[in-house]
Amino acid sequence: MSQEFYSLFQQYKLEFGCTFTSFDMNVEQMARGIKLMQEALDGKRGPVRDRDFGFDDLPPDAKI
Repeated sequence: MSQEFYSLFQQYKLEFGCTFTSFDMNVEQMARGIKLMQEALDGKRGPVRDRDFGFDDLPPDAKI
């Protein structure tokens, strides 16, 4: 599943930029990330944020 996640993440990043951190995700969080990124790309929701995974959001000036 991680290959699917990273492939979709690349497509998502082109559209929205880096809006959440993807390191240290477990399998369940990756599955959720795939669903949320696909929904964002389909226009069903806004950008994915760290809070969607139960983490604090990155500060706006964070460098990834």
